[in-house]
Amino acid sequence: ADNLRRCLESVRLAEFDQIVIADTGLEDPAALRVVQAESEYRIREQKLTAIETPAFTWVDDFAAARNFSLSFIKTAWCMWMDGDDECEGAENIRPIIEQFGGPDVSGFWLPYRYAFDEYGNNTTLHDRERIINMDMGWTWKRRIHEVLEPHRMGRWFQEDRVILNHLGGNVSNAKRNLPLLLRMMEENPNDIRVYRDLANQYYSEGEWGKAAEWYEKYAHIEGENPMERWQAMCYAARAYRSMRQYSAAIRSDTLAILIVPTWYDAYLGLAETYGLMEQWDKAIYWAEESLKKSNPSRYIMVNPAERQVRAAELLETAYAGKERFDEAIAQCDVYLAVRPREQKILDHRAAWEKAKVRKARVTSFVEATKFLEP
Repeated sequence: ADNLRRCLESVRLAEFDQIVIADTGLEDPAALRVVQAESEYRIREQKLTAIETPAFTWVDDFAAARNFSLSFIKTAWCMWMDGDDECEGAENIRPIIEQFGGPDVSGFWLPYRYAFDEYGNNTTLHDRERIINMDMGWTWKRRIHEVLEPHRMGRWFQEDRVILNHLGGNVSNAKRNLPLLLRMMEENPNDIRVYRDLANQYYSEGEWGKAAEWYEKYAHIEGENPMERWQAMCYAARAYRSMRQYSAAIRSDTLAILIVPTWYDAYLGLAETYGLMEQWDKAIYWAEESLKKSNPSRYIMVNPAERQVRAAELLETAYAGKERFDEAIAQCDVYLAVRPREQKILDHRAAWEKAKVRKARVTSFVEATKFLEP
């Protein structure tokens, strides 16, 4: 109920001409009261229409539910969001459409912050097609991890003036998702994206072997999206590192670099693998190389907080392993700027400070011995 309230209140400034909630089985009395209260607010305070809540009988198909909701839209433009999404910048929705929304425009991609850590750092971000021109005609496809396809092609714009935040948290839905994914594979063997979806599901459950297997299958299909193939190999490498299969991890990250050489993740992955092998020179080299590379496209899911903390965590240990304690301490500070209460890094920083003092004393003693009589 609270998520739904925050969702609906967050879009008040958009003053939507129509709001449709496809009711796939809303039984919580508190949530029903939220919908009723917001509907009354629209009528009373905004002089707008009541919220429509057509009932949809659930058939294990998210695309079917979304297509059902689209069938009720009467407006020229539509913005979709889930009941556990919150909107920032709703007042900009109409100006965006008025500024760029011509008849040849399919719609607008908006940033979606899907997950956050305990510090409030966004840990999963990607752009999604959120505002669509209804004249293009649309169909949602796939039972789960559904995609929205236009009936005719047009131009797209990416906009940062409106942002969606996911309120539900990054929780596992494996018991729901896996049967649907396996069913999709049976129904449409040509849907190769299921390979990637299965890999992601197994990865989220810590089933590293299965995750790596499906990532490999997906990444080696040449015709698939290169950005998604790149990410599949990066995550295959992570799975291999979790299984301590370092040669396979190095191979996977190297293949990712060959697919997209300009993004940082695979370089940092190589650094992490060499760090686990305690080959500090190689770890430092690849970590420093990663800092020269760009962030991935938000077409795929990225972790905005990860680059800084992953590189810093590796470099502070690697620099310390080479007795470069000033640099190790500096990297601890880089990490703590994002995650200030991480006890392991705080302990490391204190240890490197002591090691720095000890090294200075040893160096001073060695220098002093040069002046001793033989």
